[in-house]
Parts: sequence; C-alpha cells; structure tokens
Amino acid sequence: MRVSSTGGRFMTTHADRHHPLLSAEEPAQTVQALLEGIRGAREAGLVLMRHLPAHGPVAEAVAEAVRAGGFSALERVRLECAYAEARQEEPADGVIDVGHMSSKARKEFRRRVRAIEKQAGAPLTIVDRSEDQDLVEEFLDFQAAGWKGDPAQGGGAFRLDPHHERWCREVLAGFLEDDALLAPSALAKR
Repeated sequence: MRVSSTGGRFMTTHADRHHPLLSAEEPAQTVQALLEGIRGAREAGLVLMRHLPAHGPVAEAVAEAVRAGGFSALERVRLECAYAEARQEEPADGVIDVGHMSSKARKEFRRRVRAIEKQAGAPLTIVDRSEDQDLVEEFLDFQAAGWKGDPAQGGGAFRLDPHHERWCREVLAGFLEDDALLAPSALAKR
C-alpha cells in the first residue's frame, strides 16, 4: 500500500504543524478536495496527516471532511502542546491555552513559564508581530543562533541551506503581502 504524508524531513525539521493550508471560507471542503484528489489519483491507500491540532477549526474541518467523504480516520498518537492566539500585548497566562492539557503537562508548562520570567526579571507577555517587517530577519537570526544553527548538533536552521532560506523568505513574504501572517511572540519585557 502506498502512503501519502504531510510529514517528511523538511516538515519534521521546520514545522510544528503539518496540515495543509486551508481556505478560511471553506476549510472542510478544502480537506475533502485534497483527500478526494489523492483517492482519485490512486496515489495512496493511506494519508498520514501529522501534527494536527486536536481542537479548533482545523480539527473540525478534517473531521467534517472525513465524515462527508466516507473516509476512515484513526488517531495514531496525541501530543500535548500549549498554544497562543495572536492578540495585542497580553499576559501570557491570559492568552496561552493549556485547558486541553493533562494536569501534569499544565503544571510543567507553568513551571517553565515561571522559570523564564524569573530569569528575565519580567512577566511573559504575548505580542502580535504579524505586521512587523523585521520579523523575518529576526526569526532567521534567532533560529540560526541556537543549536539549529549548528550542523554538528544536527541543526537544520533555514540559513544552513540557501534553498530552504529562500523558500522561508518567499513564503513569509507572501503571507505578509496577503495580510495573512499570524506571528504571536512570547516576550518578557522589563
């Protein structure tokens, strides 16, 4: 049996979410068209969509498309992650959603936030940087400054590969141009 996947080396290295981009107006129809296209081309007997959110519009769109198209779905593994929605400067604890996480995962997440706040000497806040023209350069600099910028540590920063860096710039520029980039950033301001 052939398998189609939203994963792969590039996505696993660079993306927390692997689901396809969906139409805001018709998200379920977008997923269903994708699944129908794969089924119609007989490209795969199994479609593996990795790192899908368990709640929210993407999860709802996938569930609706599966029901409407007569597909079978099986959840293989579930990871617990906190997430934030893009909003103007608000305290992190008022924006980061952890309600869906187990009590153990929530406790660990909050412990990490407190450690960051203690080290920074300021509360963690969420700042919407979606329209910040310096965001792309700052993101590429930040990513390359850590272990991801070191090939000896298995890093895969965009700056280590000119094709990946160009792709990142083009994608982010397109989202900025379409006013579709969501870039909430966690900051500890003094």
